[in-house]
Amino acid sequence: MTTLLCLIPLSPQAAEIEADSSIDAVLISPDEATITRIGTASLPPGDHSLIIRGLPGRLDPNRLVLRLDDQSVRIGNLRLRREFQNEIVGEEQQRLEAEIEELRFARRQVTDGIASAQTQLQLLDSLASGSLGADEDLLSTDNLTGLLTTLVEAGNNARQSIREAEREVARLDIQIEQLQEQLAAFAARERSTQVATASLRVEAQTETGFSLSYPVQEASWSWQHEARLNSSESFLQLTRNAILGQTSGEDWDNVELTITTVQGSRNINAPDINTRLVSLRSERPRTVDQRAFTTARAADASAQEVVVTGSYLNSSVQSTSSDYQVSYRVPGRVSIASGAEQQIFPVDERGMDVDLALVAVPELATAAFLEARFTMEDEIPIQEGQMQFYLDNSFIGSSYVGALLPGEEVSLPFGEDERIRVERLAEEEDDSGGGFLSRAAENVRQRYVLTSFHDEPVDIEILGMLPVSQSDDVEVEIDRDATEADAENIDGKRGSLMWQRRLQPTGTVEIRHFYSIRYPEGEQLDYRYD
Repeated sequence: MTTLLCLIPLSPQAAEIEADSSIDAVLISPDEATITRIGTASLPPGDHSLIIRGLPGRLDPNRLVLRLDDQSVRIGNLRLRREFQNEIVGEEQQRLEAEIEELRFARRQVTDGIASAQTQLQLLDSLASGSLGADEDLLSTDNLTGLLTTLVEAGNNARQSIREAEREVARLDIQIEQLQEQLAAFAARERSTQVATASLRVEAQTETGFSLSYPVQEASWSWQHEARLNSSESFLQLTRNAILGQTSGEDWDNVELTITTVQGSRNINAPDINTRLVSLRSERPRTVDQRAFTTARAADASAQEVVVTGSYLNSSVQSTSSDYQVSYRVPGRVSIASGAEQQIFPVDERGMDVDLALVAVPELATAAFLEARFTMEDEIPIQEGQMQFYLDNSFIGSSYVGALLPGEEVSLPFGEDERIRVERLAEEEDDSGGGFLSRAAENVRQRYVLTSFHDEPVDIEILGMLPVSQSDDVEVEIDRDATEADAENIDGKRGSLMWQRRLQPTGTVEIRHFYSIRYPEGEQLDYRYD
């Protein structure tokens, strides 16, 4: 296969050979798409210019790649020039505009009918109330019954006319909106196109296939994840969909579509490190090493152990992966119009047995939360993205999730457990100072009471927070009558505590979270979160 390798000057007798091309394949990444056009060209011997028209108006010439199947043909310089369209408004666009105007005229006629019927109703109401005045003979007993019948029938007919007209207006509005969407698609198309011209040197008559590849920025895709938990069977189903959209000005008709996780970056080099200096500043508390903290909250090693007894993976696409990227080939051929609504393509679906865990943080929320925990056993990671959560077929919410990597311990949230009652009760604080001279004390005494209304025993993790002193003059102590925690510094977060309990049906557990903070008399405590 021949590619653009050298420069060839054109001879005065060089012929311009135009070749038709069509989009055959699209490789789409999270921030752009690479389009591949294919075609066939009949080339006589000599130096010629191969002309390919109809390219998007915004192209980077440095990333334009032309390939020829006939390797004997030499490719010289490849250049682009802009070609403006003389007739922006085509026959189809004019037809749509005419149809919209006809529908708007019909809508005005219908709304005029509604106004007339409403005026008729007002006149009937005025006549019935006598505000318009009436002949006494007309209101006599003999004529009153007929008059009332006439008023009722006329009023019903007017109201029925209004209802039918309102339905007709709604129908016309839908038709107008649909035609306006089609008209907007014309507006999204390029007002100009580009023409690619390649100089060729042909030794002998040949008919060769060619491909032209170029990137477009007006295309992207993102993940849409679904997590469906069957709580009675402790079984989790994860589904991945790719949402695609493009406004490149070109319609992708019947193309081979490949989705890749590779994302372009302005900075492809690792950052340099510089010397970091540190010094003391008076009355400044010690800083905490941010690297000691992580954004994920999980239990300790013993609580993180998960046993997976069964799983499956069904893929809707053909995937290829390396240590650095994953690509997904959508089966068959697809069409995505420029400016149209986004399309969703299913990628894969996997099921697995999970461990269900209940987590409560009474200091922050008087509720227990259900989590599904499992080990990510697949070799291909699940990339970060928005995930929709379903519990026993009921949608409970959506949340952004980070990447799920092979071998990682994963916890996915599934909302509040309505069968667990969580109470936070505060006991009276003792500010006596505990007998320490020249020392003030702040005593925190909170009781967490949890009650289960499940039919079976359930395990629950109760999390609490203990302030971490940032000064030698501030001492934090857990009281002797506090409930001893089963784990501390959960996932590297200093000051975090965890109590693990099993709740029996209608059973209750109580956690005494008691601690004291002692500091110099006359000073004040300052709290902040890292």
